[in-house]
Amino acid sequence: MAIDFPSSPTNGQEFSSGSVTWTYDGTAWNLKSTAATTNDSMPIGAIMWFANTTTTPPGWLAADGSNVSRTTYAALFAVIGTTYGNGDGSTTFTLPTISATTGKYYVRYTTALGTQTTTSLSTAPVGTMLDWPTTSSYPTGYLRADGSAVSRTSYADLFALIGTTYGIGDNSTTFNLPNLVAAGSGSPVKIIKASLGGIVEPSTVAHAASHTEGGSDVITVTGNQIANYQTYRNVIINSSMSVAQRATSIAGLNGVNAYYTADRWLLNLGGESWSITNSVAAEAPTDSGFSNSFKITANTGDNVLANFTAAFFGQRIEGQNLQHFAKGTASAKPFAFQCWVRASITGNFVVELRDVNNSRHVAKLFTINAANTWEKKTFVFPADTTGALLNDSFSRFEVLFWMGAGNNFISGTLPATWASQVSANRAAGCTNFLASNGNTFQVTGVQLEAGDVATPFEFEPYETTLRKCQRYYQRYNATTSQDFIGGLQFYGSDRVFGPIYWLKTPMRANPTSAAISSPSHISVYNASGASPAAGNGATIQVSGNTVVVNGLTLVSAIGTTGANYMAFWNTTSGWVEANAEL
Repeated sequence: MAIDFPSSPTNGQEFSSGSVTWTYDGTAWNLKSTAATTNDSMPIGAIMWFANTTTTPPGWLAADGSNVSRTTYAALFAVIGTTYGNGDGSTTFTLPTISATTGKYYVRYTTALGTQTTTSLSTAPVGTMLDWPTTSSYPTGYLRADGSAVSRTSYADLFALIGTTYGIGDNSTTFNLPNLVAAGSGSPVKIIKASLGGIVEPSTVAHAASHTEGGSDVITVTGNQIANYQTYRNVIINSSMSVAQRATSIAGLNGVNAYYTADRWLLNLGGESWSITNSVAAEAPTDSGFSNSFKITANTGDNVLANFTAAFFGQRIEGQNLQHFAKGTASAKPFAFQCWVRASITGNFVVELRDVNNSRHVAKLFTINAANTWEKKTFVFPADTTGALLNDSFSRFEVLFWMGAGNNFISGTLPATWASQVSANRAAGCTNFLASNGNTFQVTGVQLEAGDVATPFEFEPYETTLRKCQRYYQRYNATTSQDFIGGLQFYGSDRVFGPIYWLKTPMRANPTSAAISSPSHISVYNASGASPAAGNGATIQVSGNTVVVNGLTLVSAIGTTGANYMAFWNTTSGWVEANAEL
């Protein structure tokens, strides 16, 4: 489709094509917001879903359960009466209460509106969100509410209404639509009124402007495009549990702040003599795109928790990875969160965001509604204009899932907004998941991003996730009983030193620890290839980009000082690790 604009236009000149009018501003043609002069046909009592939560369209009231005048809103009172509440019993009545995680619901109270504008009503106001039965085509002026980035010029009416509430697009020529794919997957889907005049009917079209020698500008529809989401927006690492360098299952756990299975996922089980199994299970929601989940199984339960008990898991995040949230500034961004959860019991659990840097926190309670059923949880934590995060490589922030806690952590009130940390408030209302033997709790698809909309999950290649994880922890596991290590140098006839592992990627900091499975798992051959002599003692340290063994003492003297001999792993149980975890 192409629009042939007049050549050599003058400043302020208008041009119409179909129902759409354009205005020339001296440098480019811009879409002109039009006004409709007809009253809408929506009946009194109709419920509308609107993208803007701060501007109430004329003729509508927020469906928030408020009490309103029976006289002022007599037409609406005649339709719904006291169905939703009798107000004060004489002069007021109650509106319906309909909540929405995105946008806001309104109820129609009049039909006499006169002339309509882009922020009020035509047939429906720009910003109206509706259910639609098919994805093959949409009504004129509507786009699918799928989070796509669309033109600020072509959809100027909608941009004037919602701006960058749901995403900045490319921060110049585009902005993001609300993302309601998860809420409206399958049929029907969610659509949003994007224009009074109607630009195009299909959703997610790209408009590419070009200049020709004939003096006319051409707007070309280039076809469907993939939604323009920013990469690396998810600050959770290994959020789909695809990397587990240490192990995939460990039983008999009862530790404090330790990493056991899935990389980057810290498990705290302090305060009780539990026996817990932590595993990376090949279990995930059907058709979700995920294959694994982080799973906790209670092998021994306890239905009465000590006051100081704290059972949670989560991630610690570097301060430098969170600077785009602008926390502690006037431009602070909200924290949009999503995950999939499943538990063998129903109940209430807590997700806590913890600003370690400034001892502040905020938390949300979520409910497991059905046992042994995957449920997606999505919510938005508010922005925090207090307490900036240091821009460094240390742990400045935590995202924690609480599974149970003693009175020291549940006796207060959960902080719905950011506040100075109070221990008693951290897990208020949390169910004790660990009350009975055999209880299970699982999570996958965890995403935390800047903004007030949880965008579609950011899947990434396995090698990308592995590289991110290796910034904090690296491990090599011998795959055969003759895996080559490298050349070690003798000093004396029975002691060797040298590199045994080269770091795959630079680590967050100089590793705080390095280790091998056992000195006896390394064998050294002499120059003639004689039988190997296994080591029985060594110091393991990191030097530059290598893990070095120093003072590996062999059980027999087979070497010559200064000679370099070959070293091998002599068992598939051999491993070497370097640890720079937060």
